[in-house]
Amino acid sequence: MMTEPSFTEPPSQAPHAPEHPPWMDLSAQISSLGTRMEELAVVHDTRFYSVEDRIDQYQAGFTSQFEQLAQRID
Repeated sequence: MMTEPSFTEPPSQAPHAPEHPPWMDLSAQISSLGTRMEELAVVHDTRFYSVEDRIDQYQAGFTSQFEQLAQRID
């Protein structure tokens, strides 16, 4: 006669199953996503300031040329 396992026994885990609860994996993924978003924000800020610097340089060059032209006219 075969004995069937009792339904009160906890199910056996697969060998590859993690030793920690699944929410810890989710928490790690959320944390990693937050870190990645911060990295992207820094890159975005760097690009923004780079564009801002180029505009400032263009404006300074334009102002300098305008002043030279104004001096020639005077």
